[in-house]
Amino acid sequence: MKYEDYLAAYNLGDDARLIDTFFHPDAVIDGPDQSFATSADFLRMLQFVHHGVDETLTPLAVLESRDLIIAELDATFTARIERPDFPFASLGPGDNLTMRFFARYHLRAGKVARMSLACWLPAMRGLPAA
Repeated sequence: MKYEDYLAAYNLGDDARLIDTFFHPDAVIDGPDQSFATSADFLRMLQFVHHGVDETLTPLAVLESRDLIIAELDATFTARIERPDFPFASLGPGDNLTMRFFARYHLRAGKVARMSLACWLPAMRGLPAA
């Protein structure tokens, strides 16, 4: 798997095709706050996140070997519709939110068998002064 091909496909926004092309059906995905036991479960989450919201991944640093890819990415979410239920922040049409992600992809036969994600959440508001 070439990571640049994965990113190009991800940024097209066809979640079902992305999963079918780049993930094993039994892929395990460990996210910042939940895990998915199959790529079909991960697809349902992606479809929820991307409902009315475009996501663009921009790589900042990528390390690739035959069976492992490690990447630091900016993910920019752009709302096309009102999304008060968006997982990271309430979004209105035209709103943008950029977050930093760290991803580790373990490959088997050129497809993702396990993916682990970490992210830096948007800035917190309302913290007391020091």
